[in-house]
Amino acid sequence: MRNPEKEALLFHGQGYLKTARLICQQLLEPQYIWSKDNPRVPDGWFPVRYTAFDLLPSALFDIHHGIELFLKSTLSDLGKPDRSSHDIQHLFGKIQQVVLATEWIPIQINNDQDILTQEEIDRLQQQVIPELQELVVYFAQRKVLQEEIDDPQNELFRYPQTRKGKSYDMNILADINIGDLLNRVDRLYEHLQDIGYLVAVDRRHEPRKILA
Repeated sequence: MRNPEKEALLFHGQGYLKTARLICQQLLEPQYIWSKDNPRVPDGWFPVRYTAFDLLPSALFDIHHGIELFLKSTLSDLGKPDRSSHDIQHLFGKIQQVVLATEWIPIQINNDQDILTQEEIDRLQQQVIPELQELVVYFAQRKVLQEEIDDPQNELFRYPQTRKGKSYDMNILADINIGDLLNRVDRLYEHLQDIGYLVAVDRRHEPRKILA
């Protein structure tokens, strides 16, 4: 049975993380120049490239928002939707509890095609969930800025400061390791997809119901 809410949230979550990945790629290997074919730039001006100051605030917002939508998609598929919270640590905690507490059952179709093995279940519970928790905390607490900032509503980077007056030193943007950031985005995407797959195939095939 289709879940349009889950699918829409997943589609948008994927898009935000892919956008953040594209920004990291552009900063690592510039393909585009801000001034090229820009009608507001006079002829003869020297090329003006995109910088970390131009692109990273948007990328960091996209990462946080992408995580939020991925998590909300999975919660919707679990039948536990949370449409109001922007706190990715809170949202992840709900999923973590379910993934670790559930006795997932391996799934095989057509008597020979394994689509969810016990080995994969063990990997998700023992490796993916701890790594994903570390990544969620890293971005939730804004550790990319080399400091911890309390921002459960995901206001920082969307605005220069939160409604509680929390802000950051923009000079730090120039010191962010873009290669490391790209690696974290890729691991986020992979792990969030893995957890979503676990929930989706379990919901579709209902192995506990079949064995009951």
